[in-house]
Amino acid sequence: DFHYNNHKKWATENAFVLLYKMSKNITPYIEYDYLDRQGAYNGRDNIPENSYRVGVSFNL
Repeated sequence: DFHYNNHKKWATENAFVLLYKMSKNITPYIEYDYLDRQGAYNGRDNIPENSYRVGVSFNL
């Protein structure tokens, strides 16, 4: 029986992305992800996780 590390059969992920249209072909972005208590580390679980991602999108 599968379960997430939050001891439930469901989990949520929230994401926020900020884009800046620099030109017609180049768009830098910053993304923030929050995973609701799905983390596990060093034998502990039910830990909230978050991450940041910075990147550039190219439209060819």
